[in-house]
Amino acid sequence: MQDWGDASNWIARFAGWTAPSVRAPWKRYGASLAFAALLLLLRGFLAPILGDRLPYFLLYAAVFFASWYGGLRPAILVFLTGGCVATYLWVPPFRDFHAGTPADWMELVTYILVSLFILGLGEAYRRALDDDE
Repeated sequence: MQDWGDASNWIARFAGWTAPSVRAPWKRYGASLAFAALLLLLRGFLAPILGDRLPYFLLYAAVFFASWYGGLRPAILVFLTGGCVATYLWVPPFRDFHAGTPADWMELVTYILVSLFILGLGEAYRRALDDDE
């Protein structure tokens, strides 16, 4: 029987996951930005249904993926660029970097706080894997 080691990392080992620091930088940044662009495109297709509500909700997945696959710096890049694009396109007044109403500000603050939490968890997980090896 194969030894999977620590139970908390068996999924990563089973999937053949490697730490972000092992991957080439262009792969880490490219995959992270491509996934974020895909989710922003999906949010654009959902615009007739959602309107100006929930501009950031798909970006949580993009930040999580970037943190897991790319590491801290690609995740920060996705967090910043995704937030700017979503604010520019789906927060009124549209095509402007201005969040007007208190509800818009709360959505932005929630996006920032949750994304920072995801970034922190991803970095802590990466460092735990590096310490384990």
